Amino acid sequence: MNSSHESIENLYVHLMNGKNRGDICLSGHHNVTYGDLEDLVEYWQSYLHMQGIEPDSSVALQLPNSFTFIYLLLALWKHNCQVVLLDFRLKPAESEELMQICHPHYYIGPTSPVNSLAPFAPDIDICVTRRYDGCKSDISYCLIQFTSGSTGKSKVVGRTPDSLIKEIDRVLKAEGSFVAGDKVLILSSISHTYGLLTALLPLLRQGASILFASSQQAKDILYNIHGHRVTGIVGVPFHYNLLASASDFRPWDHVRIAITAGELLPEPTLQLISTRFGISLGQIYGMTETGIISADFPGDFPGSLGRILGGLRHKIERDELYIFQEQSPYIFDRLPERYQDGWLRTFDIAYMDEYDHTLHICGRADSLLIVGGLKVNLTEVEDILKLHPAIHEVVITQSGQQEIEAYISGDSSLSRNEVLQWCTEQMANYKIPNKIFFLPSLPRTATQKLVRNRQKLQELTAGLEQF
Repeated sequence: MNSSHESIENLYVHLMNGKNRGDICLSGHHNVTYGDLEDLVEYWQSYLHMQGIEPDSSVALQLPNSFTFIYLLLALWKHNCQVVLLDFRLKPAESEELMQICHPHYYIGPTSPVNSLAPFAPDIDICVTRRYDGCKSDISYCLIQFTSGSTGKSKVVGRTPDSLIKEIDRVLKAEGSFVAGDKVLILSSISHTYGLLTALLPLLRQGASILFASSQQAKDILYNIHGHRVTGIVGVPFHYNLLASASDFRPWDHVRIAITAGELLPEPTLQLISTRFGISLGQIYGMTETGIISADFPGDFPGSLGRILGGLRHKIERDELYIFQEQSPYIFDRLPERYQDGWLRTFDIAYMDEYDHTLHICGRADSLLIVGGLKVNLTEVEDILKLHPAIHEVVITQSGQQEIEAYISGDSSLSRNEVLQWCTEQMANYKIPNKIFFLPSLPRTATQKLVRNRQKLQELTAGLEQF
């Protein structure tokens, strides 16, 4: 067996070694013990073999949050296969485009369409399709992911077994992180970095119990929180905004961890969650390229991104955050503007608090604009507009003519004069957007990040009256 085989199998062993077979591992539609999980992984590994999938194969996996997804992910790694993760909400043409880049030998997907709005399905019927026979894959990477594409085209990122093992251990060593015996409700997608590497894999490593909600309705989520007396919640701003508007204000006195990622929650929402449920939300920060960078599991440092995980080399140079990586995360592109001499450029403008050593992000290096010789931080303009009580979402972009454009969703009563008056009162004239477009809601990526690609936003607003 070659070294790549050993390293991929070591990832599976690292996750599953030393578990009590009788402990509950997965809950949702029904309970699955760690013993059940090991047996089911064995079953699915045999199934993969019968389908002709051999070790060293590259396999695209495209399933929603489900027990079946977990069984197959672990079975593929135990079978020494590379997993290419595809978001199940992608359209067929989008999935095909990504597979034409990576050339997986096989594709695993559902036999029939799955409700894309359902947050969890226990068991899914699957089909296996041969894709690119004869193509050689670099299986030193056990996991292939795609960046969200919120600011442009998705990039292909490869993770080695060693990098995943180290990251899982870093996450678990973070202050206030998950422990054995935790019962954690995962609301986020487990096929993306946040849900996979902050929650699913570390929780499996710890031998914790993982719970999934069957619907996105606040009452059902709250039923799971109280009915199962969960100790942890993993969500994104969408989920906490939903829960903050619910009528059930019973305190979450049994919850010790409630974390969010993707975007910083507005201060009013943080305060509302704290007041109604008696818990402080913690922020997680990371990238597909790096995995998790910083964390505040206990919610001790509101307004920050927590502390950078131990053992992760980093630096702030010219106000930008860089993360050290032994090799480029990008498989098919050199991208010297992003990775050079071991350092990955995050493009995030950041600073470290000298007192509590927490990380703070102030904006993006690619969102700075010079207007009449004056520097404008587009993130700052966004933040000011978001303070308006009638504005729900906002994205600021720049045009080729160095003009500032605002895309806004808000109350139906929001008027042109109201927006302009707010801008005039709250920011210097040179920061006021030149063009403002109003949409019922702003588009988001599969990971619930706001789309910031100007071309996509322009396509959505084509023909709309600007104000």
